Amino acid sequence: MIKILLILVSLSILVALYLNRKEKVRKQLILAFTMALIITFGYTYIYTTSSPMIGRINLFPLILWTVGLVSLGEIYEKIDGKFKIFKILSIYFVALLTIEYIGYHLLNIRLDSDFPGILGMNVMYAPSGMKIFYLLAGPIFIFVISCLKNQSFQTTNFISSIARKNKK
Repeated sequence: MIKILLILVSLSILVALYLNRKEKVRKQLILAFTMALIITFGYTYIYTTSSPMIGRINLFPLILWTVGLVSLGEIYEKIDGKFKIFKILSIYFVALLTIEYIGYHLLNIRLDSDFPGILGMNVMYAPSGMKIFYLLAGPIFIFVISCLKNQSFQTTNFISSIARKNKK
């Protein structure tokens, strides 16, 4: 039941973000959903309690990874000043470990597995490949949205410079 509630809250957040910031969130939403789809399709999440599924894809991690990455992108957009990448990655790792801890220890959301936690921190009881994804998903997401943002900025500048030359 808690997973259904978290899915509904997450979907509400995604809808609100999209309605308020369509153009800015669209690329993030597509990228986040794609990354979430890769991990949920590549690894069949089986929890100790039931979860809604579409085929072999578990909607709980699919939707929560999507909202988590889009939220990370939105936070990244708001950070200014020096050490922006250090700040966002610190936020990501603290949030990831905190969410994993709360989910496992307080909400009793657990994979049906016997994998050890990561680095003795009593979180992320998952196969090694999934742990690697969890640790790299945020940094990769930020890197790609930064590249997309810079690419669109460069493309806009390029088009503007062509338009200026044609006016002369």
